[in-house]
Amino acid sequence: MNSTIKMAQHLRYIRVFYKKSIMKYFFIVLILLSLQDAACNKNRESQGNCSMVTITSRLPACTGWNIVVNGNIYPSANIPVEIQKDGKTACVQYELYNDPRLCGCCGGTWANIKSIK
Repeated sequence: MNSTIKMAQHLRYIRVFYKKSIMKYFFIVLILLSLQDAACNKNRESQGNCSMVTITSRLPACTGWNIVVNGNIYPSANIPVEIQKDGKTACVQYELYNDPRLCGCCGGTWANIKSIK
């Protein structure tokens, strides 16, 4: 009888240890899934804010690269070299700002490129 009590206690310890290890792995997997979901949502948000624009270097009497948005041409000083191809379309995050310089090809509304995909 003494051996059956010891065996029951031993089985109870094994069961408790097994439950704790299962719970530990469950929480690890749950945390990893939460991190993955957060990363995917961040990625999805950053992709959703871009606009399709056309890259061009054709601005009357001026040199440099520009973006065309809904038929409007905005010069930009920070278009990457690998994107500088006439007629290329890209998904661009940008903001428009007013350039107060007073020269023939500067001043007016410019585009500040934040990211290009």
